[in-house]
Amino acid sequence: MLTDWHWYKDLTDEQRNLYEELVQIETEIFLSPRDCKQLVKGLTRIGIKTPKQLREWFTALAEAEKD
Repeated sequence: MLTDWHWYKDLTDEQRNLYEELVQIETEIFLSPRDCKQLVKGLTRIGIKTPKQLREWFTALAEAEKD
């Protein structure tokens, strides 16, 4: 668990779930833990609040990249 990182405790439970999912998703994006935190906060601001929504967002990005 990531609770030993001081900034991790600043995330809401919803954001922690997204962070955990983001770390597990295999992407070509390599982010530091702090960058992941900022991305998670931004994603929740645009309405992505569940791991399922996060996966759907990544799928949509991948499909858009193909076009």
